Amino acid sequence: MKLTHPLLAIIYLIAVISGCKNAPSERQSEIKKTLHFDFPEKSDSLPLKATEITGLYAHLQVIDTFLFCITFRDTCLLDVYSTRSKKHLLNCLKRGAKAGECLGIAAIMPTDRKETFWVYDITLGKLIKLSLSKLANRDVIPIIQEYVLTDSARNVKSPEWINDSLFIGTSYLFNDARAVYFTPSSKIVKKIGEYPLPDQSWPLDKPNGKLSLLATIYSARLTANKANKKIAIAYTKSDRIDFFQSDSLFAIVRGPELFAPILNFKIAKTYINAIETKKTITAYNDLTSDENSVYALYKGKEGGKYSGTKYLVFDWNGKLKKMYRLKDGFGSLINCSVDGVRTVFALNERDKKIYTCNLNNE
Repeated sequence: MKLTHPLLAIIYLIAVISGCKNAPSERQSEIKKTLHFDFPEKSDSLPLKATEITGLYAHLQVIDTFLFCITFRDTCLLDVYSTRSKKHLLNCLKRGAKAGECLGIAAIMPTDRKETFWVYDITLGKLIKLSLSKLANRDVIPIIQEYVLTDSARNVKSPEWINDSLFIGTSYLFNDARAVYFTPSSKIVKKIGEYPLPDQSWPLDKPNGKLSLLATIYSARLTANKANKKIAIAYTKSDRIDFFQSDSLFAIVRGPELFAPILNFKIAKTYINAIETKKTITAYNDLTSDENSVYALYKGKEGGKYSGTKYLVFDWNGKLKKMYRLKDGFGSLINCSVDGVRTVFALNERDKKIYTCNLNNE
C-alpha cells in the first residue's frame, strides 16, 4: 500500500515515531527507508500435498536433487531424500561431540558448486564442509573440512555461505551489529547494520549473560543474494524485514500488524535473560531466497497453535509481490528448482509430514 494521501502519510509517520507501549521507536533516519504493505484481501492458497516423508524435523534444505531434513532426536542429524522420488536415501552426521560429529545443526548452506555444501552446528560451534560426490549411489557424504569456531564467531544464527573463506550471519553475541561477516578461522571481518532503538523499559543496563540481550530480543533470520550483493534480514519477534545492498541498509519493510518484541526479563545475580511469554508474537518463521525473490514464512497475530500461515514473496527491493495463504501451520518452507520447475517443500508442525507443490515462477 502506497501512502499517497497526505493525511495517511502523516498518521503513519506519527505511528512509527511514537510507537505503542511495547514498541521501540524507530530512528528518524529509518523513516524515509520504511516500506509499508497490507495483506491482500484476496490471495491464492499454496496447493501443498502431503508426501510419505514423516519425521521430527526442524528445518529443510534442498541441494541439487536432494532434500535434507535436520533432526535433533535421531542418532544421525541429517535425513536425506530424493526430491524426485521422495524416497529416503541415507542418514548422515552422527550425533556426538567428536570430530565428524554434530549435536545441533542450525543451517545447511549450499555453495555455487553442486558437489559441495556446508553445515553449521550451533551447539558445538562447528562449520563442516561436505561432498555430494557419492550421495547419488546411496553411499556416504564425506567430510572435506571441519572448523571449530572460537568465541568471537560462535553463536551465529542463520549463516549464509559467501565463499569457502567467508560467511555472513546474524549473531547472538554483538550489541553493535545487525549481522557479521566471519571466516572459518573465526575472524570477524566486518560488522554491518544496527538494531532498532530499544524500548526504554527494557533492562539493557543490566549485565548480559553469555549472549547479547539486544541480539536475543531482535533475533532474526538472514538470506543473501550474492549476485547483486543484497541481504534480507527478517525478525522473528517483530514484523520487520531489513534490506541491505553492499552492506548498507536501504529499506525497512513493515506489514500491517506493526508489533515489536513482547518479552519478560529474568534477572539473576550476574546476568539477565529475555523470556518469551504467552503474549509473545512470532513474526517470520523461515526465510529463503533466489536471485529474483525473497520468500518469507509468516505467522503474526493471526497465527494459531502451529507456525506460519502466510507465505510472502518479496522482490529484492522490498516490494511485496504475492501472498499465499496456508491451510495449516508450517515451520519450515524451502523454495527451490527441481528439474527446472519451481517447487516448494514444507514441514507441517501438526502432523510432522513433509508437503510439496509446484509454484509458478514469480
